Amino acid sequence: MKFLIFSFLAAFSVLAHASDADGSDGLDGLEGFVDGAVEGFTAAHSGFAGAIVSVVYKGEVVLLKGYGVGDAEMQTPIDPNRSLFRIGSITKTFLSLAVMQMVERGELDLDADVNTYLTQFKIPDAFGTPITLRHILHHRAGFEDAVAGHLFQQDPEKALDMGEYLVQHMPERVRPPGQSSSYTNYGIALAGYIVEQQSGLDFPTYLERHIFAPLGMDHTTIREPLGRSHPYTIRPELEALLVTGHAKGTDGKPVAKPHDLIVGVAPAGAISSTASDMAKYMLARLNNDEYEGGRLLSAETTAYMQERHFDDRPLVQDAVYAMLEGELDGYRIRWHNGGSSSFFSNMWLFPDLELGVFVSTNSSDGGPQLSGNLPEAIFRQYFPSLLSFEAPTPPSDFAMRGQNYAGEYLPSRRSYTKLEKLLNIAQPFNVSVDQEGYLIVSGAGQTTKYAEIEEGVFQTAEPIDEDRQRAGYLYFYFDEAKRPVRMSFSANDPIRVSFKESTAFFYMALGLSILFGTTTLLGSWRRAGRDVDATVGGKFASGLAVVGSLAAYAIVLGLVLTTISVSGGNMDSIFFHWPPAAIQMAVIASIVIAFVAPLSLLLLVLAWKDSGWGWFRKLHHLAISLSLVALAFALNEWNMIGFYY
Repeated sequence: MKFLIFSFLAAFSVLAHASDADGSDGLDGLEGFVDGAVEGFTAAHSGFAGAIVSVVYKGEVVLLKGYGVGDAEMQTPIDPNRSLFRIGSITKTFLSLAVMQMVERGELDLDADVNTYLTQFKIPDAFGTPITLRHILHHRAGFEDAVAGHLFQQDPEKALDMGEYLVQHMPERVRPPGQSSSYTNYGIALAGYIVEQQSGLDFPTYLERHIFAPLGMDHTTIREPLGRSHPYTIRPELEALLVTGHAKGTDGKPVAKPHDLIVGVAPAGAISSTASDMAKYMLARLNNDEYEGGRLLSAETTAYMQERHFDDRPLVQDAVYAMLEGELDGYRIRWHNGGSSSFFSNMWLFPDLELGVFVSTNSSDGGPQLSGNLPEAIFRQYFPSLLSFEAPTPPSDFAMRGQNYAGEYLPSRRSYTKLEKLLNIAQPFNVSVDQEGYLIVSGAGQTTKYAEIEEGVFQTAEPIDEDRQRAGYLYFYFDEAKRPVRMSFSANDPIRVSFKESTAFFYMALGLSILFGTTTLLGSWRRAGRDVDATVGGKFASGLAVVGSLAAYAIVLGLVLTTISVSGGNMDSIFFHWPPAAIQMAVIASIVIAFVAPLSLLLLVLAWKDSGWGWFRKLHHLAISLSLVALAFALNEWNMIGFYY
């Protein structure tokens, strides 16, 4: 992963230079540094409500603090010992502990087919290889990612039990297990369900007895405010301590949002905790999973969980037992973040430094940036980089040989069979080679230049962080014909796609349809009121072209409106109202094009022979017909022709 901090760190540069902190002696001035960082940041985000921060170092809690309010309307102050923040996907690290405890007791086998433990439903066979718990805990199960509209709920009556959710929303298996890394909420929830089935305890009770209690995490729960009798319903005394999530209101101030319920996939992200309890958790994880006499795992199992069992990318970070693991600036790091529609959290652990940082926020306005960047700001402030950058030189023959790598790659973490595949249409990685033999990768808003250092392994030509002398690395993986089929620079593998599967083809087909559709509509307007379509065939062909052109415009409008609605960070239309009305309009327009395009093509002969048109109009009708056919193929590729909700 490339840790990007942008202007956030620049805003703290004065504080950084003013501090007399020395990482080798301690974290002197830490509280003042964090206070200034949070205050300076929140001043720039009027919709920001509050945050908690805990820092542990060398076996001690060195910072425990709350900022802002837990409820903007009530102006409830945040108490780092009592205010419960949703920690999101950091919950997955607790799930991995639960699984490994049961493995240690001989109740689960990491390498057994998960279907061994499932009695109410089964995961379908595919690729000749069963999915195992080892695959799941390393995010290599091979599931597609399909979560829009059902991962979170705000109505307790609609919240499905875990077993119901796993059956109703079972994703397709799209690649062999173990082959590539692709983050999966479904897989983690499946592992949690197996813990329930094999332990005889509901998952909240299991965590309370075997993880929270041994660590003294009395203000941590995975239960939720369901308002009814249910095994996952939170106790009243803890419900009263839940912090409210916020979005930015129309007046620019924070406005409260309903609680995001995640009962169906609770092991993937439902824990709520305090700064003090998360400090205990970090101290345990940094101390061989033991805290003040409470031991979660044997030292041998803890060490085993820190080993890479799918070591196909040693120079970059990877998922290892539900933690992201690797190196940063020469220091070993294990971390995880988490988010919902209004809570954003991050936990960084540096085992060799005995340093842990946890941040959680309850605001969509600025919350992702603060939780994402503050741990690194603290790390950079106190610990110098141990790296020195050496610029690589590309092999002399790579300018020609590198063309084998060129193409478009899409994230492996995406839907393949549902309409939400469309959400990745703006996320391609484009790979090319320049004349000097450097590999150029463009995507995620940036362009990076790499040089090959060994076959399939690349290093950035320049530091990705000049101050820290960081190099970035990139791996490619090949098929039997030695053709690159996927790449990786973290725990997510962009997959190479053919031209017909690519966003380039989609945008080309849509662009041509809009171009010729515009001229079609202008021509129709110019001819309005004149009987220039002398034959029935000509009138029918002309009418189809107009309908197809209007449908293409409707698709563009739907995509633009959806992009605008989520561009400010408001993901409600994706999380709770999928598909939004604008996308439904685009789907209906796509179905129209699926009918119009082939008919328009079939009528080409009639239009040419019996329409009474001139040559220019005939050629133009050919162009609009072909562009609509191409668009129909592209829309079908992106699951827009049909109701794949």
